[in-house]
Amino acid sequence: MASSDMSSFFANHPYIQEAIKLEQTHTDRRKFHSSMESVLLKMGQDKEFMSNVIERNIKDKGWLQFDWSDYNIPFFYVYETDDFIIKIHLFPAGPLGKNHYAAHAIHHHNNYILTTNAFFGSGYESMLFEKDVKVDEATMKGNLKVNKHFHQKEWNPSRIDSWEPHIVFLPEHFSATILIWSPDVKRKTDALRNSSLLKPFKKELRHLIYRLGIGDKIGMAREKTYQYYVEGKEVKAIDEESYFSPSKSANGSEQKQYAMQMLFFFLQKSGYGSTELLSSLKTDSDTPAYFQPWLDMYLSGETIPEVLHRHELNIPKKSFTREDIIAACS
Repeated sequence: MASSDMSSFFANHPYIQEAIKLEQTHTDRRKFHSSMESVLLKMGQDKEFMSNVIERNIKDKGWLQFDWSDYNIPFFYVYETDDFIIKIHLFPAGPLGKNHYAAHAIHHHNNYILTTNAFFGSGYESMLFEKDVKVDEATMKGNLKVNKHFHQKEWNPSRIDSWEPHIVFLPEHFSATILIWSPDVKRKTDALRNSSLLKPFKKELRHLIYRLGIGDKIGMAREKTYQYYVEGKEVKAIDEESYFSPSKSANGSEQKQYAMQMLFFFLQKSGYGSTELLSSLKTDSDTPAYFQPWLDMYLSGETIPEVLHRHELNIPKKSFTREDIIAACS
């Protein structure tokens, strides 16, 4: 989560004021997301605004010292409240000829709705699946059915509903999206997510909530949440905690260099930010050492090599393709 200072930085910006007003106007979260599409499009087209976003992130200690791991999509914060979060996500291209490969497993975002504006690069191909997937816990087979198959070029901004399984395929070219997340229902308990007092007891509270059977009422992830992948011509499920455990623990120098190369490649290609602005990182004591190689290349005007997506990351049996999914879900 962003620091409170980060969250308040754009509070008076017209785009953020518009977002706050729309959130207050629409109690129906899906109508709120629909109304936010035009705001996301304006943000993505506004180079000055985007440069201000970069400025705020590099001045924030929390972002500078973020513990990048294989689990994290490289990102920049835009704005955050207890009711919604706006961020920029970066998506590296796949290796040549691999854009029909899955970028990760099929998954959903629990009780969160996600609306995405693909504002930079090629965008990506995606599939949405029918909700309420049935899993045979003896065989771990699932019964996924494709509900929508699209490319962001054809549906932008696009939306993923709460509990809606989906998959992203490797982009043809490096891409970036600006997105908004929010719970599907506005709950009085939403503010608890950001409570610094409760965070140390998060695991214990989760177990208590499961025992009381009130997880859905307060918008918490279900006790058993699955990711899905294709093996042969079958859809298989894997417990989310088991699936993510290796990538969350992979947070060493390699992962941090990978994230930094991607972030600075994006800044160089997009033209957001400025040499003058980013040069302040050289003397900022909060700047980690792993920034330096890519920062030096950026400041000197040296071309930063493109980083490619690791298409076998986070996927049981290494990888699967669009065609594998179609065959398994037909």
